[in-house]
Amino acid sequence: MPDLLRSALCASCVLLALVAATPAGAAKARNEDALTATLAGEFALQAGRLDEAARWYLDAARATPGDAGLAERATRIALLTSDSRRVGAALALWRQRAPDAPAMHAAEVMLALRQDDARAARRGLQVLFARKAGGADAGWRYALAALGSGGKDPKLAARLLGE
Repeated sequence: MPDLLRSALCASCVLLALVAATPAGAAKARNEDALTATLAGEFALQAGRLDEAARWYLDAARATPGDAGLAERATRIALLTSDSRRVGAALALWRQRAPDAPAMHAAEVMLALRQDDARAARRGLQVLFARKAGGADAGWRYALAALGSGGKDPKLAARLLGE
C-alpha cells in the first residue's frame, strides 16, 4: 500500500507541475510571438511594404493584450494602407485599451472620412473639440490633423469643419 500511495503522490506532483507550468509557458510563447510579429512588422515597414507591416503589427497588437502603444502603432501603420478593415480592427484594439486618447479619436475621424461616413466623423470631431486640455493634448489640434488627413472627399472635411 505505501508503494501505491507513493506512486499516486509522485503522479500528483508531476501533474501539478505541468499544470503550473502551462500558463507561464503560454505567456512566454505569446510574448515571443508578439516580439517576432513586431520585428517582422518593423522590417516590412522599413522596406516600404506597408500592407505587410500593417498585418504584422496588428498580429503583434493582438498578441499583447493591454498594450495600447502597440495598438496605436498598428492603427497608424494600417492608416497608411488602403485596407479599411485592418484599420478598423487595429482601431478597435486601441479604443479598447485607451478609450480617452485624443489620437485614437483622431484616427476614428480619419477612418470615418476615408469611408465617407459623415455621422461617425462628426461624432469623433465633437469628442475632440470637447477636450479642454491645453498644449499638445488640445483636441482641436487632433481634429485639424484628422480633417487634413486626405479622406476620399475633401468637400466632406470642409463641410464638417464648417458645422
